[in-house]
Amino acid sequence: MAPAWAQPKHRKAIADRAGRPKVNVKGNMGLQFERRCAMISIVVAALVTSAAASAETIAITLRADQLAPASIPAIAKILERRFKSLEPGFFTSVEAQVIANKITLRFGGWSPSSKQINYLTSTHGKFRLIMEGESRPLVTQADVADARPISSGARSELAIRLTESAAERVAALTRGVSGKLALIEWEGRVLDRIRITGPLSRDMALSFKSDEDISLVSAALRGGALPDELRLVPLK
Repeated sequence: MAPAWAQPKHRKAIADRAGRPKVNVKGNMGLQFERRCAMISIVVAALVTSAAASAETIAITLRADQLAPASIPAIAKILERRFKSLEPGFFTSVEAQVIANKITLRFGGWSPSSKQINYLTSTHGKFRLIMEGESRPLVTQADVADARPISSGARSELAIRLTESAAERVAALTRGVSGKLALIEWEGRVLDRIRITGPLSRDMALSFKSDEDISLVSAALRGGALPDELRLVPLK
């Protein structure tokens, strides 16, 4: 409880004796309340502005060739997942729609670059980790449960997480092969080689010596692989 001299009924006498101005408690509280309301209004206005900006929609349409019409909705979902991995913010969106053999991708509040569009609509997403001299891969894109780009200082790496079943198989296959080389292949090209020092775990961080964009590789892996025979043709 506040001391007697701080109670409201004694404020006038104290202010008069000290020669200080009277304290307008109600006025000060009202001013603070108005300032807080103004701050809240600014925040709300900023959110509304961001939401309004996100309402802008950009669309691209692709024609799916060399594929049965029944499989096109699945292709649309793969493309949608790929681009969702690149979404820059909370108020952005990606939606895929299918009409006949045409896939329309609608981007709300953002626009992917031409490089991102070309890469994610033309890359099939074939990934392999294979021991040198072997024909059977340790890991393929079907074994990847998740993929993310990570940065370690000036170096970027591709972090992948295997499915549980793949992790058990890979750990067993790499037990007792310490010192052997394994190739990292993407789209049929060798990106780098790693030396196995023990059983590989479910979570791996892979670095590339190539100029491949790791953020796009991870987006393609997370979205899923496209069929080899598929050709996506952009429509004006």
